[in-house]
Amino acid sequence: MVFSIAWWFKKWFEKAAIENLKRSFNVPKSVEIFYPIVYVGNIEIGENTYFMKYCELVTGSTSKIVIGSNCAIAKNVTIRALTHIKGAPLKRTSNLTEKDVLIGDNCWIGANVFIKEGVVLGNDCIIGANSVVTKSFPSKSIIGGVPAKILGINE
Repeated sequence: MVFSIAWWFKKWFEKAAIENLKRSFNVPKSVEIFYPIVYVGNIEIGENTYFMKYCELVTGSTSKIVIGSNCAIAKNVTIRALTHIKGAPLKRTSNLTEKDVLIGDNCWIGANVFIKEGVVLGNDCIIGANSVVTKSFPSKSIIGGVPAKILGINE
């Protein structure tokens, strides 16, 4: 009995946290987000997109992340629109560079993918699991690897 009450409370808390996040960031109701997720900064998400658990989306004060409609984002995906400046002293909140990240409509991002600042992905792209995306790719690209490269065309 105690286990079922604890499980119910955990599920209630997760749902409340996600609903609060959606209200705070004006996320469309059709977007599905699974708890836990780190979601910080200027982020726009299109209709019918979903995120699995353990995703991290982070921007700075001048950068943004824009994700199109109908995207599928697997678990443990990291999208960052800022990083430290190479050669500058490492400080938590200074010496950072920011560049927008733009992801088109109908993109499928596999598990454990990292997308760095400044990347633009066209519509209908597929990113293979465990990829590190360090540059932009045109629409209908199938990409994968470390660093990611074009593996094919999404017909």
